Amino acid sequence: MTRAIPFSRAADRRLLRQLTVAVLLKLLVLIALWWFFVREQRVAVDAAAVAAQQVPSGLTTDAATDAATDAAPSAAGTMLSKPSKE
Repeated sequence: MTRAIPFSRAADRRLLRQLTVAVLLKLLVLIALWWFFVREQRVAVDAAAVAAQQVPSGLTTDAATDAATDAAPSAAGTMLSKPSKE
């Protein structure tokens, strides 16, 4: 029959210290990578491009606003449909 080897408090403290050092080193490496490669990066955002992505392709901005304001409160979860061509 195998017996489990009991860990002493000193071994537990050593393991905790080693894990803490490993996590702190990894955190420092991630911060350094971000600092040198990502920190200065910027993304240009165009309001018209964002609006074009948010509004469904068949609707104009005015039609989407009209459809949203005409919707009943109980139909808040329904999707906007394309205007009919009459």
